[in-house]
Amino acid sequence: MGEIRDRTVSDSGYRLFLAKSPFVPGFSVLGVVLFTGSLEWKGLLNGQRPQPEPIKKDTRKMIQLIAAVFLVLHGLAHLLWLISGWDLAEIDGLPHRTTLFSGRIDIGANGMRLLGILWSIGAAGFLIAGLGLMFSTAWWWQAAIIAALYSLLLCVISWPESRWGALINLAVIALLLVENSGGPAIG
Repeated sequence: MGEIRDRTVSDSGYRLFLAKSPFVPGFSVLGVVLFTGSLEWKGLLNGQRPQPEPIKKDTRKMIQLIAAVFLVLHGLAHLLWLISGWDLAEIDGLPHRTTLFSGRIDIGANGMRLLGILWSIGAAGFLIAGLGLMFSTAWWWQAAIIAALYSLLLCVISWPESRWGALINLAVIALLLVENSGGPAIG
């Protein structure tokens, strides 16, 4: 929350407050807090910003591992486009074709091979980001955003077969921007 304006405490143990939103200028949030003890709970009465409960170290490591595995698996899914572009195997839902932008531009077999290589670069980006997260590097989330933006561009080029990948990339970008607006949260 932002600055707390009203510090009304009722006899029932509930407290109403109006706080400035740190996200939307000029927007206030009306809140109700149930006190379970001291009126100095989390510093609300003396105007301090409420702090979330810290995540336990084991839970944090598990979340980090799950996110890293997700990034690596998403990267590996990009290799399906390499297989399709080089016509190495039949893949359900991803037929070999030689067109881009929903069939509007024909680039031929060699163009599709080049596109397959571009998809494998996206796979490498997610693999690097996932390993960076797994080993708690400071740069992993920047690598993940770059990989997701790059992959999103490839999804637009390869539409409509890549629509699910586009949604995943948008979700990855949104989560990383929200979680890392103040620095890395899980890395």
